Amino acid sequence: MPRCTRFYNQRGAMEKQFDILKNDFGWGHMPFSSLADNNVFLYFAAMCRNPYNNIIKVFSKKHKGPKPNFRMKKFLFRFIILQAIG
Repeated sequence: MPRCTRFYNQRGAMEKQFDILKNDFGWGHMPFSSLADNNVFLYFAAMCRNPYNNIIKVFSKKHKGPKPNFRMKKFLFRFIILQAIG
């Protein structure tokens, strides 16, 4: 595989990570008006993604319902919201 193809594929993988942060962890809408406060928010949301990935991996090994690649919205709807309703 040519070097430029590998580089382009890596770029696509990183865009997927930014998509997850934007849609699942609130990077789409900044909550504060100052740049410094938003910077702290972005770092904190990015750090919250790692424990979520670990939790979903452990949870998917112990229960047959969730899969390790579930996004945040799907996990919340199936295992938090539906349990609260039912």
